[in-house]
Amino acid sequence: MVYRLGLRMHRDEGEARESAQEAFLKMHRSLATFDSTRPLRPWVARVAYTTCLQRMRGATHKATDAVDPDDLAALPGAGPTPEQRSAQAQHVERLDQALGQLSAQDQALVLLRYRDELELAEVSEATGLPVTTIKTRLFRARQALRRLLSPAPTEELRP
Repeated sequence: MVYRLGLRMHRDEGEARESAQEAFLKMHRSLATFDSTRPLRPWVARVAYTTCLQRMRGATHKATDAVDPDDLAALPGAGPTPEQRSAQAQHVERLDQALGQLSAQDQALVLLRYRDELELAEVSEATGLPVTTIKTRLFRARQALRRLLSPAPTEELRP
């Protein structure tokens, strides 16, 4: 989860690894202050999220292709046809490009909520944002993704 969040936010494998390493070091250093009565996952997500944001403040956001072809080949299924694989790759690429047009914070919220399947309260704990703010931002992010992924209107040809 830590590396994937870094990869999504930085869109660079090297930066994602650096952020993940830095986040784990921060977690290790502050483990004594962690409240063991609370869930670990949101705390880990929060440290990763804030570490990525801190690293991004001083760095230029570099856009790279975040979809690994090996990951696509490893998707479960009964052996899709080459056409199906191509269509799926195009869909993943479009989704990745659309996500890339969201702000880094909105990308992180979408990924924590939907890919990492954190509950809203856990996302709130991870990001430090109120649940109502998260709901609003997720709503707007979903709207933006729908708009970005909807087919472009085509002009009708008139005779």
